[in-house]
Amino acid sequence: MKRHISLLLTVLLLFSCAVPAFAAGVLIKPRYAREESVLTVTLPMEKTSSLATFLTTMEYDKDKLTLTDVHFETGDMTVVKDDVAGEVKLSAVWQEAQEEPATLCTLTFNIKEGAEDTVTFRFKDTEATDKDDKPLSVSFGKEKFLTFALTETIGGNVDIPRTAGTYIGASVGAVAVLAAVGVTVGVLIKRRKTA
Repeated sequence: MKRHISLLLTVLLLFSCAVPAFAAGVLIKPRYAREESVLTVTLPMEKTSSLATFLTTMEYDKDKLTLTDVHFETGDMTVVKDDVAGEVKLSAVWQEAQEEPATLCTLTFNIKEGAEDTVTFRFKDTEATDKDDKPLSVSFGKEKFLTFALTETIGGNVDIPRTAGTYIGASVGAVAVLAAVGVTVGVLIKRRKTA
């Protein structure tokens, strides 16, 4: 009976140590605003965990929008690559890790004449690492994409889905817990056989 309690306590202790690995990451809640024929999308980081590098590709409706400006508000070295119509690659690197919430960047678009209905923004190939070069999960919220109705004029908050980076942290934590449980069970079986 003591062995079973010991095993249970070991598993619970290992799981409680792994939980912070699931929570570490970056939370970005995009905001948008329209003024006449200009649409502005802001990417505020509401949560960061020792963020050292960030990379993402933002896709947009090239038939309805023209990217005119990208302004980073944080990061020691930033790169914008917009040579493909309909997408913009954003990357930032920090010498000292970004610990506090901050606005990553602001993107400005001109709305093309005759554009109607809604425009859609998607994020892909998103990666982030912490100051120890470990992967961080990146979440853009709950939905799979950001949609903005061209009839709207006042800014708002829209959630965008978690990226695959979310699952990397969970997978690493789960593998660590399973490995520890496997070792503990192996030790208990070995002790039982020798007793």
